[in-house]
Amino acid sequence: MTKRFRRLVPLLLVLDVCLAGLIINAYSAPCTRPITSVQYPAPDNPSRLIQGFLVKPDGEGPFPAIVFVHGGGGDRPGDARSIAQKFFTCDYVDNGYVVLSTDYRNNWGYREYLDAFAAIDYIRAQPFVDPDRIGVIGGSHGGYIVIRVMEEDQRFHGEKTIKVGVDFFGVKYFPPPLISTYCCIDDLQAPLFIIHGDRDLLVPVWDSIRFAEALESAGKEYELLIVPGAEHGFILTETDVSRESIQRSIDYINAVLR
Repeated sequence: MTKRFRRLVPLLLVLDVCLAGLIINAYSAPCTRPITSVQYPAPDNPSRLIQGFLVKPDGEGPFPAIVFVHGGGGDRPGDARSIAQKFFTCDYVDNGYVVLSTDYRNNWGYREYLDAFAAIDYIRAQPFVDPDRIGVIGGSHGGYIVIRVMEEDQRFHGEKTIKVGVDFFGVKYFPPPLISTYCCIDDLQAPLFIIHGDRDLLVPVWDSIRFAEALESAGKEYELLIVPGAEHGFILTETDVSRESIQRSIDYINAVLR
């Protein structure tokens, strides 16, 4: 284990917030930074273009970059654009990160991760991006894709291009013949931060707890943050709790990419 990262024992680390009645304070407007619509070819079918939405800090860079993978399944470019407009995109950009919110093919549990690689390769090629400082973030099914690209990174690129990942309430297990994140834990080479609410009824928090235990057994670098009272998709609404969770993810990414 390096000095920079630590595994959490016990696994349950809770936010220092009071959610007794799930009383939350809402914030204001979404991200209003300019959004650039971009496209890039799928690695296995260059004639098929993938839609992405890019938001960048002011200045010339080079900046570190984050590829954000939305949840809910693929072929939903509106969801990718919606992520680019969320408050947390401005939070990442205000901390000096280029953010590329990407769509992907509708191919549950198989090869969606290839389209995430297309987004990673696109952003690494931009002159205002430092190609050696790339992170990936995903929520729900996008969190599943994030773990899969982290597992396949070395095999796909022949080197480690992803330096850090964040998984918000992502699916960890699919039954065969779909591909589970458990398939290739030994191939995960970058630190992973898992954030999950304990009132998630769509993807039970035990999915993340069991996966963290598997990461622990494999000697991988990770942290698991369980947010009391938080439901599935809680970061999509701007509240004290979502703000704190996003800040924790920024702190984790900063420790690697800064």
